[in-house]
Amino acid sequence: MNRVVVLLIVFATAYAALHPPDETSLASETPLNQPDQPAGGFVKTVLSQTNLASAPHPAQVSPASPPTSNQKLTAEKLTCGEIWASTPSGGYAIPDWLYTPTQAADLATDQPYLYLAGKLLQSGLASAPTCPYNGLLATGFASQCGLEQVRPLVTEWQNQFDDTIYRAAVENGVPARLLKNIFAQESQFWLGQSSDNQHFGIGQITEGGLDPLFLAYPELYQKVCTDVLSSDTCQSRYADLSNKNKGLIRGYFLRRVIDASCPDCPKKYDEKKAQESIDIFAKLLIANCEQVGRVIVDITDRKPGTVSTYDDLWRYTMVNYNGGSGCVSGAIEAVRNANEPLDWLHVSARLKGPCKNTIEYVDKVSR
Repeated sequence: MNRVVVLLIVFATAYAALHPPDETSLASETPLNQPDQPAGGFVKTVLSQTNLASAPHPAQVSPASPPTSNQKLTAEKLTCGEIWASTPSGGYAIPDWLYTPTQAADLATDQPYLYLAGKLLQSGLASAPTCPYNGLLATGFASQCGLEQVRPLVTEWQNQFDDTIYRAAVENGVPARLLKNIFAQESQFWLGQSSDNQHFGIGQITEGGLDPLFLAYPELYQKVCTDVLSSDTCQSRYADLSNKNKGLIRGYFLRRVIDASCPDCPKKYDEKKAQESIDIFAKLLIANCEQVGRVIVDITDRKPGTVSTYDDLWRYTMVNYNGGSGCVSGAIEAVRNANEPLDWLHVSARLKGPCKNTIEYVDKVSR
């Protein structure tokens, strides 16, 4: 059985286990986005009125059957493959980093995270009394001695979110292993206060990195807008707000929803808030998929899946997440102007300046 078939079985099985059929969740249908619709039309999820991190549970459609323009989908069904009209096919094996296993337990890892070990030692959640300087280096990372003494806790800590990661991945239709890889690379699962006060949460998002989320999920923007701005101002789309008001929305959302740091909490983070934020990060992946899709359509006037592969579209999405849409659009525009193939080999070669740093990032999250 090839991995494409396995993937379909995984999503169907996992979803059925997580949620029994709910006829009411299938009652509301939204037409697919048309070119003249505002940003966010590709992905419109009806969010719960009581919980920012909850959305109606999706009934997954087969990623091997992208919808046509005259089909209707319940809004929450859209996955990145559908946004791009791109799926692995013809027996093509999905790489491990884009794979969702059959159960959350299969996400378990045992990585020697020196940064995480250092944070556990610094915070007093662990100790290494037989090591010089309590197992800490001047950088704040754990020494090898310190890591060895706290290794069981490091392993336990990096796997404590697996059930929630798995659920968020299945419900939003994103690869579970990729979602966990992103968290591992961004924070090593440490949710305490960031040292620069500019990166937040388990996915270390910046304020500017929230733009795709509000563009792709207008209901989420509307949910928080009136907490910050007047009801009249909130009649406007997020894209039409002033830069000042966008900043107010983003800052509020970061602190209320994303930033789970809590110095007075037993684990130095708010456990409920952290768990709920994982669903938001899964949605943020979808939002970045949409942004990459729009960039490619704008530059090539073709569907993303017709000009690049499924794997590479995910790589561009990781560049977008880590470096911003300017990195992606600049590189793809350069490839287009040079009449080169739109693949990772050529796009990565066109990443310049600070955007070149995203190459290493993509390499790490795609292992």
